[in-house]
Amino acid sequence: RYGRAQESYGLEKNPHLVHCWHPRLRAWSPAIPHERTTGLQSETAQGACIKCTAGTYQEAPGTTACADCNAGSYCLEGASAALPCPSGRYQNHTKLFLTSADDCIACPAGTSCSVGSAEPKDCLPGSYGPVPETESCTLCPEGKFSSTLGNTACNDCTPGYLCVEGASAPQPCRGGTHANQ
Repeated sequence: RYGRAQESYGLEKNPHLVHCWHPRLRAWSPAIPHERTTGLQSETAQGACIKCTAGTYQEAPGTTACADCNAGSYCLEGASAALPCPSGRYQNHTKLFLTSADDCIACPAGTSCSVGSAEPKDCLPGSYGPVPETESCTLCPEGKFSSTLGNTACNDCTPGYLCVEGASAPQPCRGGTHANQ
């Protein structure tokens, strides 16, 4: 089998040593030692294991190809796993492959991005995102509300109405009560 790392020869004694199938010799041969056995693919023409290119990864030893990085993630050269974009940032769709955390874009104000976001999410009614690069939206405080998606600020409550924390609309006071807001 081309490109499969030998599982029983050398890996138990030295987990940093990778053996790859050499097609010309028709035998297993040691590859250049690496820090881990994943993040490599076999180069069948030369019988050596090579690092996955930036923007790709390989989590399983003994493979012949690297996979494209996942949505909302970036992959360094030789990656054994896709790394998620940090909180407050999301995948840059103008680039074919993300190769560092710097390739992830800051979420705009009025949105939020949790770790590994492929797209920013609009702040829901009753919340807001006042600044860019926010991990989660903030609930409108008592006395304020927001009724639409993607707010960067909350509105003052209507006089005679009640707005509790996280209000998406002012609520009229019940009979026999009033609000001094």
